Amino acid sequence: MPFPTKQTKPRATKSSYSGKTFNSARPSPPPQTLILGKSEQRPAMATRRRRTRRLRGSRTHGWGRSGQHRGSGNQGGHGNAGWKRGKWSAVIRYGLQIKEPGFKSRYPKVTRYINVGDLNLQLARFLADGYAKQNNGKIDVDLKRAGYQKLLGEGAVDKPLRVIVPKCSQLATKKISQAGGEIVLPSSAKED
Repeated sequence: MPFPTKQTKPRATKSSYSGKTFNSARPSPPPQTLILGKSEQRPAMATRRRRTRRLRGSRTHGWGRSGQHRGSGNQGGHGNAGWKRGKWSAVIRYGLQIKEPGFKSRYPKVTRYINVGDLNLQLARFLADGYAKQNNGKIDVDLKRAGYQKLLGEGAVDKPLRVIVPKCSQLATKKISQAGGEIVLPSSAKED
């Protein structure tokens, strides 16, 4: 338990610069602030107290021997240099993610494909959506209109299909023709 302290009344003191008396218990005005942003504020520092002013004439300004606060050798290299060696502890400590070399294209080439087996399973949906129709005992399927660029050969097909598609694998062509169907490719596209 702390000892009770004697309550004293604040005294009026004389200011050294003006000779007027003022009450020292009165709160002082807030320090001048330099507005940096909406949320960040800090008191303004007097120029005479700045480190650059205090260290004038010291040549290295507190950075030791000359050359110790210069160049990338002081920080162990620029960027990700040394992440497997000298800066490995920082990789572990901060969980840095080092990416593979190269770049990611802004316009990636996306090829939508469908397998022969999936095409066989989704025929009812293609007929309902208008991407397929019955024609002389065969089912005409327009995969280009359905949003597919390539037909691949995984799975099995049991109906004769006439498939319109920009690209097609050799196995898919073989399976469609064995079921009694055919592949219609545009003249500019080649078989893969």
